[in-house]
Amino acid sequence: MGRLGIGSHNLLPYQRELYEDLWQPLDEEALAQMLSYWDYNLDLLYQRKRGYAPNEPAKPRIDVYVEITSKGNLKAEWFPRGWNQWGPPADDFIGSDFARWRRAETRRSGYFTRPSNELFFLHGVEHALRTVDRPSRADNQPLVLFDHVLLQACHDVVIEMGVRLEPHFDVRMLTDVYVEWVPQGREAFALDAPPL
Repeated sequence: MGRLGIGSHNLLPYQRELYEDLWQPLDEEALAQMLSYWDYNLDLLYQRKRGYAPNEPAKPRIDVYVEITSKGNLKAEWFPRGWNQWGPPADDFIGSDFARWRRAETRRSGYFTRPSNELFFLHGVEHALRTVDRPSRADNQPLVLFDHVLLQACHDVVIEMGVRLEPHFDVRMLTDVYVEWVPQGREAFALDAPPL
């Protein structure tokens, strides 16, 4: 912000909200809840033991979805492998690495809280994408450049999430964030589903 000659008071409302979200982006409560080993199907995990550590169970398999919501926010949710927000496929509950798991729309701490399996929620990302894609006036240039920085930070949140999950889980990213720098200096920020 100093290099661009702007302070937090100069930021547009969506930028200020996204900037504040990026200070502590990962939901520590959701991450801690994922490590509740008593919810794991330990019999199945020991059947799939790690080859290099035969006395340790395999990592629980999870799927992670990263998406831009209908209101333009970026979020990530996790589910046991093959599940979705409505639960397991009808024929696959026995094969799950989780003996007990339920997605709650709100947390125990309050009615207006986020879903229990949400790993992060960043406001205003779609607005930043539109601004970068179609910069308006030259006098807004520092703010447009700051949107580039904010979008790169959003990408870094996804990377950090993966780094935090990988030691404990076999993570499959069903959708992911890709950043591509093009010769004109503008970046392309996109959500995509990698090949399975």
